[in-house]
Amino acid sequence: MKNAVILQIHEEHRAIGAVVHGLQHFAKEALHHPPNVELLRTMLDYIEQFPQTLHHVKEETYIFSALLGRGVEAEPIIERLHAQHEDDLSLTATLKAQLTDLANGVEGAADRFLASVDRFADLQWRHMTEEERLLLPLAERHLDEADWRRIDEAFGENGDPRFRGDNKSTFDGMFSLIVATAPQPIGLG
Repeated sequence: MKNAVILQIHEEHRAIGAVVHGLQHFAKEALHHPPNVELLRTMLDYIEQFPQTLHHVKEETYIFSALLGRGVEAEPIIERLHAQHEDDLSLTATLKAQLTDLANGVEGAADRFLASVDRFADLQWRHMTEEERLLLPLAERHLDEADWRRIDEAFGENGDPRFRGDNKSTFDGMFSLIVATAPQPIGLG
């Protein structure tokens, strides 16, 4: 069970990473070509709704809290990861506002948007790396089978009770739309 949960977290990170990579690609393109605002908006919506509303909440509720309850050396790592989650929210709000400026043709908007996307992407890569290289190994060492069952349930198909319903298909649909709309090398469009 533990391995399946860790695999799912890695898969979610890969999906998030793919969208962030695409966001960077299209932000760079916007410096020289009219931006695909709807595609960029869909990418930001995905980031806002999947990692920030679902994935991070589950990490904090189930993994962070279980590790803190064990009194292991995870506290400074968890504090840093939690702060990164907060920074993620703030940067996404900035990106959405800057995308509106970009869509409205505001002078210098493409440069500001790209700079913010690059900061956001850097945060994402560092954050996912810290989770995978520092947090998850601690979880593997210190969490018990009951913890892993709770985490598995939270990250599984039925998910956290606050997010029951058709969320998986909604996020899969958003991700599929991004892949289908984005031109190569990011997508299939």
